[in-house]
Amino acid sequence: MLLGQKLATTANQNGSKIAFRYLAKPTTYKDAYSYINRYSYFLQNEIQHNKRVMIYMSNCPHIAYTFFALSNTKNIAVFADTSLPEQKLADRIRDLQIDVIIVSDDYLTRAKDLVKNHNLNVPVIQCEQRRWGEYDTTYRLPVSMSASDTDVVALFETQGTTGKPKAVAYTHAMIQQASLILRAIYRLSSIDNFFTFQMPLGHPFYFIHGLMVPFLNGATITISDLTSAEELAQELLDAKVTRTILRGSIMEEWLNSFKALNLKIPTLRSLTPDYSLLNPSVAQLAKSDYNDCKIIRSYGSVETCWAVAARQFEDPEPFDSVGQVLSGTKIRVVDENGDDLPPGKQRGQLLVSGGQVATSYLNNKDATKMNMRGAWFFTGDYVEVDKMGIMRFLDRKDNICHVGRNFLVPSEIEKKISECSGIAQIAVISVKDAIGKFMLLAIIVKKLGMEVSAADIQAFCEAHLIEAERPRSVAFMPEFPVDSHGLVNKYRLRFEFSTT
Repeated sequence: MLLGQKLATTANQNGSKIAFRYLAKPTTYKDAYSYINRYSYFLQNEIQHNKRVMIYMSNCPHIAYTFFALSNTKNIAVFADTSLPEQKLADRIRDLQIDVIIVSDDYLTRAKDLVKNHNLNVPVIQCEQRRWGEYDTTYRLPVSMSASDTDVVALFETQGTTGKPKAVAYTHAMIQQASLILRAIYRLSSIDNFFTFQMPLGHPFYFIHGLMVPFLNGATITISDLTSAEELAQELLDAKVTRTILRGSIMEEWLNSFKALNLKIPTLRSLTPDYSLLNPSVAQLAKSDYNDCKIIRSYGSVETCWAVAARQFEDPEPFDSVGQVLSGTKIRVVDENGDDLPPGKQRGQLLVSGGQVATSYLNNKDATKMNMRGAWFFTGDYVEVDKMGIMRFLDRKDNICHVGRNFLVPSEIEKKISECSGIAQIAVISVKDAIGKFMLLAIIVKKLGMEVSAADIQAFCEAHLIEAERPRSVAFMPEFPVDSHGLVNKYRLRFEFSTT
């Protein structure tokens, strides 16, 4: 089934229901579907088919309208990261061979300046004020063209910690499978309203969880960019929000602000944090002060539509677990040789297979051959799976430290050393010593106004860590380099300390 066909079914079943609430203005499923069909005819006449189109706009319903109109017309959507500097965005347009840019009103001037300043021969189309009233409300591809659910509808780039992000192609089938299996985790009902808070819907995590899951399943989507806690609470109350998709790093601050102001959101059923870190206190805060509101944690990657495993924090599972594998998804846990580990408690690299998993990278045969072998995607994530099938993410495989015959998980060592007084942040990596053997190096960012020496840290490690886990050397930095997720970029740390 194509995305347009799936949306037609959803719109027919939920015609009068609100699809989007944006700037206090509601749009029904019937009106949204009709608009998308007219928009599709316009794109067919304006840009035709088989083009790569950058969607360059702030969070608004037109992100969804444009994406579905492009998928209807056999064009491929590429979502612009509006926070990128102009030069990087221009480079991305060239690298991905973008043919057209579609913008919302507020980004029209920026898009025109981008094209002009970097000599890009790419037309810019403004969409937000158009209504395409001259076109039919039911769209059909020309009879000379055929479409399949394996057709590519979007390109998303991986994080790219090495400086070389890879483009992953999403098909009709992948997106529908991800939205289907995540629907069961959210336990969607006819009254669900998803609230996205200052989150970029063009990022694959928010695209799947904040846009595709609700829109393809008949839920309402409320898009907001408010910053005041009072205004946020009022909007949540007015819209009767049941679900929120937001950054994990601000979730605790968000909930505590509401608590301090004695604001209650009785309709709130769940909060879904993104891939950023989450403190254990958040789940307890949601449970005790927000009517047993659930925290839904989803594990995945760009290549898996962010839909591999998930959990609601209502089961007796360790806080740092990511839950159990989603329906329709298969996993394997393998050792360094690629052999399956025996049943029981497994610690190794995770392999994933399922309808939501990509099978290749765009124009990158080497990466495809390395990471996508047959039906299996080699995630590069090192995980632990217990005998009950509960999964815990440990670290990226590249970050696992191989010292002698020991395979050490840096995050576990870092957690222990971080208890030493005076440490604000810590990163443990393996580097080669003077004779070419691997050793552990602890890199420290000191707490402001506090002093801690290498001798202090090594003495702490002697007292609290087993011998294999003790770093042989300690280094200090004023701050750590971070990746696009805000996490410590250990690739850059390994590069820096291997050349000094």
